[in-house]
Amino acid sequence: MTYVSGGSIQNCIAGGATKIRPSEILREDLPISQGQIDDWEGDATDGGTINNDYILDLGVTDYLGPIQIGTPEQPKNLTLRNGSHLYVEGTIYVTGDVLLDPGSTIELDSVAYGSTSGVIIADGKITVE
Repeated sequence: MTYVSGGSIQNCIAGGATKIRPSEILREDLPISQGQIDDWEGDATDGGTINNDYILDLGVTDYLGPIQIGTPEQPKNLTLRNGSHLYVEGTIYVTGDVLLDPGSTIELDSVAYGSTSGVIIADGKITVE
């Protein structure tokens, strides 16, 4: 078993652990092709661009997509706080980070998607608290 410093191990039945630095974790390629990612980014961009951070707060509900948030040259973030709810109506490409606070939700809009899947991609970190 391997863990990164700062993490915690609970209910572990392994006989031991090895502490490593995060830089020692080997990178692996995504199981998704760059071509597929480029297609998703294009789908999102076709819906337009939001040039500011997109923030939902205080239990607000909104519908979004397809859309690009920010640009690669000027990255912007998607943040949901305090019980906010986002319905995804199309592919969302976030050029910065995505932060989903406790109690906030992201859900596919059943009218826009039916029973198919949707995509949110980010150039930065995606943090679900």
